[in-house]
Amino acid sequence: MAKNTLKISDLIKLVESNKNIYFETSAERKRLKKMIEQYSYLNVFSLKYLFSNGIMKSPLQNGSFQYIYQYSYLTKYKILEKQYQNLLKMENKLREAVLMYETELKSHFTFFLEDFFGIENINFLQFLNALQIYNHSTQTLESLNLQHIEEEWKKSLDKSTNYKNYYDYYYLVIKILSFGTIGKILDAEYKGKKVFSLFSNYLKRSNTFHIGKQIKELKTIVILRNSLCHKESFIIFLEKGVKKNQILKTSTNFLQLRINAVSKIYEYYEKTKHNKTKKLKQDCWIKNYKKYRLNNGKNGIYFKKIKIYL
Repeated sequence: MAKNTLKISDLIKLVESNKNIYFETSAERKRLKKMIEQYSYLNVFSLKYLFSNGIMKSPLQNGSFQYIYQYSYLTKYKILEKQYQNLLKMENKLREAVLMYETELKSHFTFFLEDFFGIENINFLQFLNALQIYNHSTQTLESLNLQHIEEEWKKSLDKSTNYKNYYDYYYLVIKILSFGTIGKILDAEYKGKKVFSLFSNYLKRSNTFHIGKQIKELKTIVILRNSLCHKESFIIFLEKGVKKNQILKTSTNFLQLRINAVSKIYEYYEKTKHNKTKKLKQDCWIKNYKKYRLNNGKNGIYFKKIKIYL
């Protein structure tokens, strides 16, 4: 069922009446208004998965259900505000980390291609023409869409440059291609072998950079990157993993893939920027997201006590 867009003043009233949020001063209402304007209502109240105590089904006229979040425990606005500020700090840190990771991956991939082209005695265009992507719908291998790569190349060019054919400047192409497109190239096959595996084996020679054991791990890092750079709440990023598990019901744990992606990027950041071997703690809220989400009714102190900033 479609929801009407509310004015900010109406949203503030909704928060106070339906979300069980307690404002101690009028200044707090003004701060919430500013926060919603700056970060959007959906992002700020993604925290509902941590301070709400559950969901209930409400029947609709067409026989389907809508889910309504229950807020049985009074939450002070200043606590919500502080926790969201901590979330923003964490998102900034992860955003910097994943962009560092993307930049280094592209750099290593360029050197890999230089090495690989020498071994195979081919050029970039021949390499791209030989790539095949598995189509899950038709269950067949298909040629890579080169038009998409050429379009990304043309969009990035300064009109004053003399670069013409993108395949003559593969070291520049890799730099400007989106992380998602790089992921598609790595997911493709070259003469029956995954480019991901070929690249991974190349990296093992120097042991300075790691892209994971499976392509789906890297794809999840791409999703994390896009989520953070499009300013989507990190909690929504995790929650989408929960929802995907509920809808698809496959052997793949999509929430765990997302948690693993965050863990990897966090460890990479600490190692690269601070030269520290530091991992996410096993008892942190990210690794125990399912335990914390919608559980405030059983553990009323959780939301206030959760250490959101890493």
